[in-house]
Amino acid sequence: MNILITGATGYIGKHLISEIIKLNCKIFILSRKKNIFLKKKKNLIFYKGSLEKPPKKIFKEKFDILLHLAWDNLDDYQSKKHFKTLNIHKKFINKMMRCELKKIIVTGTCAEYGLKDGKLYEKYNVNPVSNYAIAKNDLRTYIKKIIHNKKIILNWIRVFHLFGGKEPKKTIIGQIKYAIRNKKKLFKMSSGEQSKDYTSIYILIKLITSLIIKDFNYEVINCCSGKPIKIIKLVKKYTNYKKIKIIRNYYPVRNNEPFKSYGSNYIINKILN
Repeated sequence: MNILITGATGYIGKHLISEIIKLNCKIFILSRKKNIFLKKKKNLIFYKGSLEKPPKKIFKEKFDILLHLAWDNLDDYQSKKHFKTLNIHKKFINKMMRCELKKIIVTGTCAEYGLKDGKLYEKYNVNPVSNYAIAKNDLRTYIKKIIHNKKIILNWIRVFHLFGGKEPKKTIIGQIKYAIRNKKKLFKMSSGEQSKDYTSIYILIKLITSLIIKDFNYEVINCCSGKPIKIIKLVKKYTNYKKIKIIRNYYPVRNNEPFKSYGSNYIINKILN
């Protein structure tokens, strides 16, 4: 089995590579540079390039699976650059149709659901409000269109909020760990009354691995715990017994996110159990 992975050097990719190299498959990596992390991994075939300027030889290969983790500007969900990124990804995936793909696995985002509160099911119509989520959802509908009448499986993973490993600094858990690590005396936050769905990065890795090994005809799959947790409770869980004072209501609650939402974990549980 031949697998091409984009975004292998990101938060999800770094955790994933360590697991799928254990599988009996040939792994190809498209990346701008072979960083220290990738150099330490054996049995990887490296293509130097980007989605915008990929090496032409990629499109002469045959791949069973495209595992598409890549995306830019994740520190700013409202950036207009997401639409440029979208067009680059569309062109790349369209060219990948030459490679006789059997399956495309993509990491999407729970932000595609928009401002809906409560339990979020994969069957719901989406109404994304951030530029990032709009672009991601547009990519999903585009892929669905170009694989129509082709024997290609699309697994679109709507990733909710992740914890575990070395979280990106922009995330709330990444900020907490940074404050603790650097012995900060104060941690400033919003009211913390919002509730979100957090699941382990290792559950996501297990899900992706399962989708690689076996065919599941679920177009959209929530990667979630199925349980909401208040942000203030999450923060206190990490700062417990630490000499750090929590300053609530320092930042306003974001108006481009739902106040209390969590995912339906019915489909992910069917796959993993």
